[in-house]
Amino acid sequence: MKLYLVRHAAAVERSEDVTEEYRYLTIRGRRSFRLTAKRMAKKEEMPDVILSSPLARALQTAEILSEAGGFDGEVVVSPDLAPGFDQNKLRRILAAHKGKDALALVGHEPDLSGVAATLLGLSQPLPIKKGMVAYLKLNPGQKNVKASLKWLLFEGKKVGPSDKP
Repeated sequence: MKLYLVRHAAAVERSEDVTEEYRYLTIRGRRSFRLTAKRMAKKEEMPDVILSSPLARALQTAEILSEAGGFDGEVVVSPDLAPGFDQNKLRRILAAHKGKDALALVGHEPDLSGVAATLLGLSQPLPIKKGMVAYLKLNPGQKNVKASLKWLLFEGKKVGPSDKP
């Protein structure tokens, strides 16, 4: 299975007027992530299902992924992807989407980095910047799901292991 871990794009800061759950994407965040989504579509790397955290900035990022990539399904809001996403919630999501070839999960840090590190068997989190996509290849049929990192995309550019994200 292809698993795309997508951190929401750059959002406005929390303020008196904009609480955490309503933080929305900045213009730069939208533009930057649109480049990444278009690059994914160009590489024919679009998911079968796009799941998003219910927070505004993640949902907007998921909508850009859907629109720029020509996705023909619905973006599904998953409370499991709200802050606090972990390995157990990932297992629940994978079980609910058994038989799908590719899932995109749009969420938050430090959750995505922690889950990626566990899947990859890393001792430290895999840093996932705002608007970055990490593509992992995994076998969800195993008891302890393991993955391999295929690529990272950031601002429309592929980022390799030797590059700084």
